[in-house]
Amino acid sequence: MATQAFCYNAIFFTYALILTRFYGVPAPSLGWFILPFAVGNFMGPILLAHLFDILGRKVMIASTYAISGVLMAATGWLFALASLVPSPRLRCGR
Repeated sequence: MATQAFCYNAIFFTYALILTRFYGVPAPSLGWFILPFAVGNFMGPILLAHLFDILGRKVMIASTYAISGVLMAATGWLFALASLVPSPRLRCGR
């Protein structure tokens, strides 16, 4: 749990800094980029709670870590191939 909290906080609390410094997102638009995190934090427990009850805590925790790892590796691979670039997603918030 400490690892999860450390990684979440490292990403969440530096997200605005990275968007403004490296991607040039104006400060008034930052809320639109944080909105998906807020929605995910709210909807995640609502949508996944039933599966935790059915499948069990250990299976669901392992599954969510595995799925997150696969998605993160796929995203990194797409960035490495230059198939996934940040600019189209950044234009949505401007």
